[in-house]
This record gives sequence, C-alpha cells and structure tokens, in this order.
Amino acid sequence: MSLGGLDVGTTVSRLIVFNESGKKLATAFREYPLISDKNKQEIDPGRLWRAVCEVCREAASKVKKDPIEAISVTAMGDTLITADVDFEPAGNAILAFDTRSGEECGRLIDQLGYETIFNATGMPAHTMNTATKIAWVIAARDTGEKIPARFMCTEDFVIARLTGRPVMSWSTAARTMMFDTMSKQWWPAMLDRLGLGIERLSEIRPSGSAVGKISARAAGETGLSGRIIVATGGHDQICSAVGSGAVGDGIVSDNTGTFECVIVGVGAQRRKRVDTKILADNKLALYPHGPDGLWAAFAWFNAGSIVQWCRDTMFTAEVEEAARSGKDVFDMMFSRLNEGSGGVQALPHFTGAGTPWLDPRARGVLAGLELGTDRYDILRAVVQGIGYDLLFNIKSFEESGIDIREIRATGGGSRSPEWVQLKADMTGREVKVVAMTEASALGAAICAGAAAGRFVSIEEGAGRMVALGKTFIPDMGKHEQYRDLIGRHFALYSAVLKCREGWIDPER
Repeated sequence: MSLGGLDVGTTVSRLIVFNESGKKLATAFREYPLISDKNKQEIDPGRLWRAVCEVCREAASKVKKDPIEAISVTAMGDTLITADVDFEPAGNAILAFDTRSGEECGRLIDQLGYETIFNATGMPAHTMNTATKIAWVIAARDTGEKIPARFMCTEDFVIARLTGRPVMSWSTAARTMMFDTMSKQWWPAMLDRLGLGIERLSEIRPSGSAVGKISARAAGETGLSGRIIVATGGHDQICSAVGSGAVGDGIVSDNTGTFECVIVGVGAQRRKRVDTKILADNKLALYPHGPDGLWAAFAWFNAGSIVQWCRDTMFTAEVEEAARSGKDVFDMMFSRLNEGSGGVQALPHFTGAGTPWLDPRARGVLAGLELGTDRYDILRAVVQGIGYDLLFNIKSFEESGIDIREIRATGGGSRSPEWVQLKADMTGREVKVVAMTEASALGAAICAGAAAGRFVSIEEGAGRMVALGKTFIPDMGKHEQYRDLIGRHFALYSAVLKCREGWIDPER
C-alpha cells in the first residue's frame, strides 16, 4: 500500500504518491489561473476542485499495483473560501496576498490590540490572515445579503469535498488569526469581533489525524477508492518542514521558491522561555508544528521571483542556450555567483518586503552601481540581499531564545550548490539539502502514514521517508564579514523608506 500527499497550491495542485521508504511512485499535477487586479488576488475554487479531482484520478491510475491507503491534504495558508452548507463555493477564493482587507485589519488591531492578537494566536496581524478577509467579506455584502454558511480555508474545503466532513489542521487554523494556540480552539474574542458563530467554521485537529474515508460522491469525482483514509496535513510550509525532516527543536526548514519560507522547530520546554515580544516586534509567527508538542516559528521574504526577474531581464542569452543544449539556465547564471558583487547592494523587495517588516509598499533597490558593473554583480547582490533577509530573521529567532542548530534546504533554490553555499556562509550554519524538492507533498504523505497507523508518530515517519543529500559547511570567516555588513543592508532600507513615496504610483 502507498501514501499520497495532496499539495493544493496557489495556481497548481499536485498529488504525489510514495511508498513507506519515501520513494516516489507517481505524480500528477494541474494548473489553474490566478484572477488578479491591483490588490485583488483570487482563484476559482470550482477550478481548483476540478484540478484536485483530475490529479487524484491520474495518480491513482499509476499505482494500481500498490494502491493508495491514505491521503493527507496540505495547502496554501490563509486563503478564504466561502461556501454553502454542502461545501459548494459561494464565490472566488481570496488568496493570502489579496490586500483588500487593510481597513478591517487595522480595525481588528484597534479593537483587540496587536500584542493581544499575537499572544493569543501567534500571528502578527496582517491582511494576509483569514480573519481580516472574513471581516472584509462581511462588510462588503450588499444590503440584505446573507452571511455565507461556511468560512473555510483550502485544506478543510478539500477535505470536506473528499469526505463530507469539514476538518482542518492546527497549523492551518493558526494561519486564520482566529485560533487560540494554547487551548487549541477557536478564539472567542476574535469570533465575537467578527460576529461569527463557531458553526460556520470547521473542526480543528492535529496534523496526521484521520478524518474519514472517501465519500461515494468524491469517489465518483476523483476515481479514488472509498477505502482510502483522508487525513489532516497542514499549512504547506509546516508540511514542507515535515517533508524536510525538520521535526525537532532547533532544526530549520528553508524552502526557497517564489518566496523563501523559514520554519524553525521549537520544543515545548523552550517555547515556555521564548521572548514572544521580540517575535511580535519582528512580525515572526509562532504556532503549532506538525508533530505533537512541537512549535513552529515562521519567517518569509522574497526570493525566487527576484532571481527569475534577473533571468528574464539580464540572462536571455542563457535562456536560449539552455533551450538548445538542455543545460539548466540557473546553473549557467550561478556559475560566477561566488566572485563578489563589485560593491553593488540590493534590496530584493520587488513585490514588497516580508519579515521582519511585512511592508507591502516596499520596493526593490540597486545601489552602488558603476560603469563597470555587470549583470553578474547585480545577480550576486540580489542573492546576497535575499541572504541578508535570511540572516536577520535567523538572528531575530536567536535573540528571542530560539535555538538554531541546523538548516535543511528544499524547494527550487536548493538545486543550486552556489546559492546553498551562500546560505551556509551567511548564516554560519551547516545546510543539508533535502533530496526530495517537493517537500510539502512528502510531508503530507508522512501525515497520511501517521493517520493510517503506518508510523507511530510524524517524527518516525519523517525519519523513515526523508532522505538528505549534500551537506554544505559554512566558511566562518565569510560569515563574520556578513554579520559585520548586515547593518548596511538595513541602513539602505531605512534610507529608501524616507524617499520612496515619490516612486509609488497610487493607482498600482
């Protein structure tokens, strides 16, 4: 029997099937379009569900000799899906980076207090969190229009469509900013402010909990057997950490894709000593991890999207050569990454800044350009700028009392040895590359195995299914130089903050 990890992303859903040793047996994926207009970021949940049905049918057809025993769902965090009592969508899904709930977010902060919200939910209040989107949906109703019967996230929406039971994991619930991380229940103070009854929300369970089996209706839509167990997975970054084997105190999951998402495991005893004010001041979330008793501290910032911008604007010749030769374009780009940046500095905030600022109005900057500056200098400066954001977040974790022992690298950025070495040098930590780049799906499959009783715990499953590749050792001399120079990076941000208003088109 095999285990399935269903990873439902912003524009792609994929189902990857593994055996109990972590070997990939089958994969299927489908894309769906983003609906974007200024500060609106949505997807059609009907299209999303059809994509889920298609990947389930395709992947299951590939493993008939080793049929799927259990499937777990991992999904993008914070997304809001409104639905009726039968889990039929009532409108488009509102994605995390939809910023239309700015006024509602500010109002919730005024009413409850930023620190009160953080202490209860572990979330730095922001428009990305689901509670602000619920407030916006309620406020934006037409006169006489009823409040939707259900407010869901992606994980519980998919689980409900598969089983008929609306259930989400603790980590997904935490991303809503409505979850009391200590009691592991919905937070009454936030529900009261929203005017929201608990009957409109899903049940909450730990990651790796069996919810039920595939319903007759879902079996017809997906082609999955009615004997398959469906389980909670978690927020995609939590499942990525599980799929990286980062399931212990002080072990970091560094997942580099469009954004770089950093999850640090915090043990239960250490959690009691963490200075949460430092985390709150630096917009760093703290909420339940996948394994029971483990907590996750979370940072994120721009990464891969900026490297793609470099590729598309400065390395078009390499793109063409890669198409002809079959070489990897990023290998060609990064071949000179360790030769220095020629004094160029970069703020990689092309789509706003992540932690520690959570500043959607931030903009990218290149400074220190000379006539002799070339494209490799700029690429190196951009990747260094991303590294400084990583280093500062790591330092903030440490200052709060969180231990950082080891980093596990996954995602597309982990494929570049030069980039991973730079991460090691800048953080001063060993970086171990995870063999499976689709760590979120692997983490979900591990949760499925725990739910099916194949593993005693998520930790045991990670130990059996996660494989590691090369370990990158930091050059501590370079690390000390980076620590000394990090002040320049943030001085540049502060300087830009004073003059950026004139750059920003208010209509964008």
